[in-house]
Amino acid sequence: MENWNDLKLILSVAKNGTLTAASVDLNVDVSTISRRLTGLEKEIGKSLFTRKDRKMMPTQYCLKITEVAQQMSRDINSLINDNSDGIIQFNLTTVESLAFSLINSDFLKRLSHNEKINCSINISNENKSLFERQADIALRLGRPSSENSLISKKIGSMKYGIFSKSKRLSENSPFVDFSADIAESFYSFEQREYLNTHFSNKYVSSNSVNFIRNLICNQSAHGILPVFIGDSMGLFRQHPRFNVEKDIFMIYHSKWRYHKGFHAFKDSIIRALMTSL
Repeated sequence: MENWNDLKLILSVAKNGTLTAASVDLNVDVSTISRRLTGLEKEIGKSLFTRKDRKMMPTQYCLKITEVAQQMSRDINSLINDNSDGIIQFNLTTVESLAFSLINSDFLKRLSHNEKINCSINISNENKSLFERQADIALRLGRPSSENSLISKKIGSMKYGIFSKSKRLSENSPFVDFSADIAESFYSFEQREYLNTHFSNKYVSSNSVNFIRNLICNQSAHGILPVFIGDSMGLFRQHPRFNVEKDIFMIYHSKWRYHKGFHAFKDSIIRALMTSL
């Protein structure tokens, strides 16, 4: 099956559910659609649809074909709508700790000098949904759930450690950690056990890296920070045996797969993160 029109025919029948509705969608006679489907099934040696009360029910094999065909359709539309010669608007969402990396690099400066790209950056520890088109590209810690219309790519990793302003800590110095909803998925079982053993009665919780950093810098606490932030600020690493490393994933819509302007933008984000981390 090498003809795109054949794939469009299968997609239309699967989407509309009847040969009559597909004929209206494609502006092709019902008899022609029926004949072409029969020919395709003979060609590939498998059934594409089961007929029930005039309804066309796609088989499992047909569903696999429609998934590929839908992706091809999105890619073709992306090429048709490629606006690489004009101004492109991207919406980037990223968690706070990764935003520090971008801000500490020259990413924003270079972005401001690029006349072909407009970019809005949403910094939040609550993930914007790419699947619902709330953002075009996302930077996330940890492997994301798979979505057929999204592409995810591991681009590096971020290390976390326990830092303080002073080399020697006060006995009453509280430990600042992420709140329970984040910590539950952030740490391994062994890491949670380590923290519970050493800091069970001294917890302050926050999901803001900036808040944790400010508490540490005011010499009133020690807590979890990305290593690149703690090192760049001259903070002291406590409990050096305690290490957390999280994979960084970039996720974006498959519609950008062949967009030259987008790939240049994506590569600049990766360079900025790898330079600062």
